[in-house]
Amino acid sequence: MKYLFLRNITGQLLNFLPNETLLKYKYKYHIGEKLNLNNPQTFNEKLQWLKLNDRRTEYVNYVDKFTVRQHVSKMIGDNYLIPLLGVYNSTDEIKWSELPDQFVLKCTHGSGCNIICQDKKKLNKDLAVKMIQKWMSKNWYWYGREWPYKHVKPRIICEKYMVDESGYELKDYKVFCFGGVPKIVQVDFNRFTNHKRNFYDTDWNYIDVSIKFSSDPTAKIGRPENLEKMLSLASNLASNFPHVRVDFYNVNGKIYFGELTFYHGSGFEKIKPKEFDYQLGKWIKLPDLNK
Repeated sequence: MKYLFLRNITGQLLNFLPNETLLKYKYKYHIGEKLNLNNPQTFNEKLQWLKLNDRRTEYVNYVDKFTVRQHVSKMIGDNYLIPLLGVYNSTDEIKWSELPDQFVLKCTHGSGCNIICQDKKKLNKDLAVKMIQKWMSKNWYWYGREWPYKHVKPRIICEKYMVDESGYELKDYKVFCFGGVPKIVQVDFNRFTNHKRNFYDTDWNYIDVSIKFSSDPTAKIGRPENLEKMLSLASNLASNFPHVRVDFYNVNGKIYFGELTFYHGSGFEKIKPKEFDYQLGKWIKLPDLNK
């Protein structure tokens, strides 16, 4: 209890720090190095620079899990969207009795705020409401000063529940794009048991690196048959940005859009080996602020 109190107080005090000061503090805390914003070189350094300097207002709609659907529909078509079952401004608006036996509730303004319901009869609705209400009161901007999130209207969306060929999970295929060009694909799997994260190049060669979670070279993550299509869709969605991660799901050969992420791990996840952090950084061409 005492630890939580002190952590909350510390978090509130950090909110008063200017953006650059806060990012330097958190970068040192998480990465263990001094943040160089005058001449950023690594991937994580350049993400911090982009937070401070690349501030196109449309980013707000692209990080919003509801409004981004309009952008995706316009760019690649609505057939890549997970079927939407409802949109709510608060938990009071959710008509639980009308939801199917399986569904996924997501907050539109943050990360990892999901209620995955595989059996409505077993769902602890009171706990789900409590968790969602806690998430709805939070503004993710304050954690890493990812400025688009500051202006996202908190809402709840309900999407169709889906699993991939495993029968029990929905693997993420996260395509890292640089200037609209896909370079690597991150695959997250065993998320709810022993979370692993593998990386592949665009020819599906395994890359022996890690970002936050360990990789597993023995895991049988087959090359998606529709990989070329997935990369093409990612390129279309990423064409106007210095860097963005485009997430997809692959269900029985059908591709579904997940989300756009402009600041992977808020730029606070250690990349091993360090050379890979520099390689990713080389691929980001920072915009010229004088133009």
